[in-house]
Amino acid sequence: MLSIVGYPSVVNFGFKGLNCQSLFTYSAAGHLQLAAPVLLLVGSTIGIQIGAMATTRIKEISIHKFFGIAVALAGVSRALVIPNYLDKLGKIAISPRLQDILSASSVFVIYGTIIFLAMGIIVLVLCKRK
Repeated sequence: MLSIVGYPSVVNFGFKGLNCQSLFTYSAAGHLQLAAPVLLLVGSTIGIQIGAMATTRIKEISIHKFFGIAVALAGVSRALVIPNYLDKLGKIAISPRLQDILSASSVFVIYGTIIFLAMGIIVLVLCKRK
């Protein structure tokens, strides 16, 4: 959302750290299991470090391109499972085998996107020097 508004990438990565406080607040109130915030905190901490290096070594437009690719492929991942939802609602009929294929394809696209983009950013960070 901050990228859409036009904030610089450095500000975007700074806001990620504030999310961790919110996670612990909700967990303390009993709205979340503690394991979820801890895993998100660890992932955010690692991501903040990579993001901080990325914003100093990679052009901002490249980061926005990576983000755009991630959003587009997340949309593709969700679109792949629409027939499964329509089948559950009784709007269309698809075979269980096709449902499994669509679900597996959706998971493959989303995890493939995460791995591909993370590796791409890491490689750019390690290869570029400012």
